[in-house]
This record gives sequence, C-alpha cells and structure tokens, in this order.
Amino acid sequence: MPKVFFPVILLFLFACEQQNPELELWDTKSGELLYSFPLKNRTFSLSFFHSVNKSDVEEFYTVKGDEIILTSCLYSSFGAGVADELPENQKLTITSDGKMLIENINMKINPLIYSVSVAYDHFLHIDGEIRNLTELGLKNHSVEFRIQE
Repeated sequence: MPKVFFPVILLFLFACEQQNPELELWDTKSGELLYSFPLKNRTFSLSFFHSVNKSDVEEFYTVKGDEIILTSCLYSSFGAGVADELPENQKLTITSDGKMLIENINMKINPLIYSVSVAYDHFLHIDGEIRNLTELGLKNHSVEFRIQE
C-alpha cells in the first residue's frame, strides 16, 4: 500500500469512530444516571411554564465539548423572574407571535440543574423530539444535565 494512503485511511477511521455526544440527566440527590439521549445537533432546549411570571419560557442551549452554553431565551411576557435589563452584547427582539427573544447570551452553565415542578411540566426539546420530563417520572426531582462525549 502506498504511504500516501495510510494517513488518509487513519483519518477516515478516526472520523468514523467519532460519535455524537450524549445528553445525560442525573438525579442530584441519589447521584443516579436517569436518562441518556444522543445529541446529534449539539443543541437542545428546555421549556416550562414560569411559576412566578405565569407564562411560557424556553431556554436554548448549545454544547461545546463537555460544556453547556445558554445561547438564547424565549419569553411570553415580562414580569417577575425574567430578565428586564440586558448586557450590551445581548439582543432583544419581538417575534412575529409577540414573544420576546433574547439572543447572544452565550453563558456557560455549569452545572445545569433544573427542579422539575410538581405543578407544571418541563419539556426537553432535542433533535426534533419533545420529551415531557414529568411523564419520564422526574416530577419533583432535581436533575443535572451533563454532556458525555
């Protein structure tokens, strides 16, 4: 085999072995791994009904290595518990359906922990699918989201 092809074959084999990261959900009290989902697009979001503001919120995340980064938030209304002032680098736009989108947040969240409400459902949006965290049995659980490469 010619020497030129050897590095190309190694690079191809290495690329084929690369897998998508997994988004893992861990119980913060027991330390138990609860669920693991493939993360093909390296993005996901979490949506919920804000218990203080009494409106829908969706938070959008991207994954870089093993870091989870909050990139944007979509709010249905202003009020207690949601941002009312933005740093210079962030941008607020009103969507066509009247919601408020804050972009350019780019904040590393470590650890990312959600307390799944007993009153309202939380939803994980990942790779075109929506998973209800309450229906997964996580109501009243504190869940840490981790990335496994």
